[in-house]
Amino acid sequence: MEKIQIINKDIDITLLMERIKIFYGNNYSKKYSIVRYIEQHIEKANNTEYNQEKGIATKLKLNDRELDSREVNFINVNGYFNFDNDIKLGTKSLSLKYIENELKDIEYDDDFNTVSQLLVSLGERISEQHNIIFDNLQLSLKIDELTLKQLTKLLYVEIKKDNYITNQYNLTYNHIIKLQILLIKNLAENDLTKKYFVCFDTHIDEELLEFIYQNFTSNNIYCFVLPNVTINSEKQKDLLFINSKIIDLADDIKIYNEILMSLPFHIERTDFALLIDDYLKNKSSNQTIELEKLL
Repeated sequence: MEKIQIINKDIDITLLMERIKIFYGNNYSKKYSIVRYIEQHIEKANNTEYNQEKGIATKLKLNDRELDSREVNFINVNGYFNFDNDIKLGTKSLSLKYIENELKDIEYDDDFNTVSQLLVSLGERISEQHNIIFDNLQLSLKIDELTLKQLTKLLYVEIKKDNYITNQYNLTYNHIIKLQILLIKNLAENDLTKKYFVCFDTHIDEELLEFIYQNFTSNNIYCFVLPNVTINSEKQKDLLFINSKIIDLADDIKIYNEILMSLPFHIERTDFALLIDDYLKNKSSNQTIELEKLL
């Protein structure tokens, strides 16, 4: 497991995680704050006059090393993703990052270079035939050689459904979320020099959660799921309880000190996993009631 620390004047949280951490609980404000602190560091939004005056700049550490914002991308997945609008966002565009990643070697392609040379030739002919000359000045029309950046401006995303061209308005909610997951997967697997912190602050059902687990396997992805979701007992260590306390179920020491030692009954660590499972399934008992008081 890897260790992620979020530190500022108001909070000091350590998360132990593989690829995914599910924020479980009804304190949405605290869930939101944790993710915003992560985003604040990655997006270099610490150095505001307010933050400096209040001393609340956030540090984000991975395995005890402070992360440089240049080595991390923060991506917020939601159901309102629109390919047409997204591609216009420049460096913030998930679609554009995907296109640039897919075409990163296009400038070595024979067809690309042929088209580039034809454009240059066309530009020379246009320049000869269409120019303005007066006194010692000349205005000419030019076409530069084709580059990857110029090519991306010519591209757009076409969506087909049942072999018919459509748009995102004919896609289901789950399709929209899954497409974003696949774009992120492609980026992460093809650029291991970057780390990807991905936030799901949107509804996630069991199908989508399983899709996340199946596709987010690259070691440079760190995924945070904010809505409460149903999980099986094998994934308990991916849970972060956020209520009156913040309890990471991957942190055995904290569980022992803050939960097991405080329960009014004795329970072994292995049986505690079964108790958590009952709690998540809303199986009411004296033990789950006592557990809820501590979470």
